[in-house]
Amino acid sequence: MKRDEMEKFARAGLDAEIARLTALRDALSGPKRASRKQAPAVATSADGDTQAPTRKRRKRTAAERKAVSLRMKKYWAERRKGEKK
Repeated sequence: MKRDEMEKFARAGLDAEIARLTALRDALSGPKRASRKQAPAVATSADGDTQAPTRKRRKRTAAERKAVSLRMKKYWAERRKGEKK
């Protein structure tokens, strides 16, 4: 057998092995699940330019911010007290 023929068989065997391993990996990873989130709709401005949609965020009220602040101050005071012991 010539060197060229040996290389050809080696490449064919390697390609077949790669295909087999890829198929095995795909089978083990399980079925692909669709994302729960839908792709956001693209908004268009009056100019006709496309814009990314803005994300709506819920803002905390002053009372909620104060409650979080007090809760975190208490948390860090307890942590500092625990470190001193």
